[in-house]
Amino acid sequence: MGQLIRPYYYQNEHPSMTSHQLTLIANPYAESGALETLPDTEGLKVLTKEELLSNPHIFSPSEKIICTSESVLDLLIASLDLADPRASAIQQMKDKHLFRTLTSAINPDFYFKEFHPAELESLSLDPESRYVLKPSKGCFGTGVRTFTGSADLNAIGHEIIAEIERNSSVLSDSVLSNDRLILEEYIAGEEYAVDVFFDSQGEVHITNIFHHPMPKNSAYLHMLYYSSRDTHNLIYPLAIDFFEELSSQLDLRNMPIHSEFRLVNGALIPIELNPMRFGGMGLTNLNSPTLGINAYQQFIEESERDWAATWNSQPELVNVFFIAYNGTHIDKTTHQPNWPLLRDHFSEIIREIPFKYQQQLAFGVLILREEQSLLAELLAIDFDDYFLPI
Repeated sequence: MGQLIRPYYYQNEHPSMTSHQLTLIANPYAESGALETLPDTEGLKVLTKEELLSNPHIFSPSEKIICTSESVLDLLIASLDLADPRASAIQQMKDKHLFRTLTSAINPDFYFKEFHPAELESLSLDPESRYVLKPSKGCFGTGVRTFTGSADLNAIGHEIIAEIERNSSVLSDSVLSNDRLILEEYIAGEEYAVDVFFDSQGEVHITNIFHHPMPKNSAYLHMLYYSSRDTHNLIYPLAIDFFEELSSQLDLRNMPIHSEFRLVNGALIPIELNPMRFGGMGLTNLNSPTLGINAYQQFIEESERDWAATWNSQPELVNVFFIAYNGTHIDKTTHQPNWPLLRDHFSEIIREIPFKYQQQLAFGVLILREEQSLLAELLAIDFDDYFLPI
């Protein structure tokens, strides 16, 4: 984990909960990147998991609250008022089976099925079709496998369970479990991520849109996201339509969501919805240094950005969020990251946040400015080649 940098507006250990407009709950011992890249935000209070545990507070439905990652989501839920409708909405979005059931009204023809790992042997699949198998409760792409119906399902199931067990030291069973799996039809198409919030009146506000191209090695699933004017203009109207329909089902208010979609025949098909947070590890802060986008400030002020003016100011800009994973075959006790070799790939590094890689799934994140034509080269990186003996 990188050094924890507390912004200047970080208040004292147990301040009044009424002196600000948004509480950001963070677990600096579980993830890095989010706090280190946090832009100056008036009205935001950062509260660590330990501080909230030692000084519990129950948030009313009218209070704005957000977290940095899945590792504090359970604590956030426990801190909500019993009458807060956000608790039920969170459950429906985070459980992948309930999520698919919820969005079946929007995508009625989408195939999915939940089951126990022991039931894999009894599944009968179309050998020509592609599927995705993953834990019903999961994050950071852990245990996600894509295959055709002719594949050895038992072998794939064992791989998923083994990967979950390897990552359990970093990701708790509250966000990652191996007792239920969900099988879905494979969604072809380009992947996009959207940060959005619903204000106190239930209105939809989009704060960021990212293109998420797939890396050559699927083990590095979240390696690269980027934002650009073309990406924004393509996805924005489709995302607004999706979230307005979602809000009509759940009556969402004072809720941020980080979402992932595939674009299929001009329609957005959701992959997952991550309530009560924006893009993790600092992704949502990608455009802050160059475009001045501050998703947290917008959430506090319930403001809508002038997107035409934003992108017209720098129409050719491509901002890149790059996660430097630990190699898949690296012994972290005997090897360390080769940062100089990695830096040689990049045109311009705007921010670099190293992690304590022995405690994380990656050794750092970087915010870059790149030529779009060079992104394919970055997506081909194998991080096994970027470690040296200690």
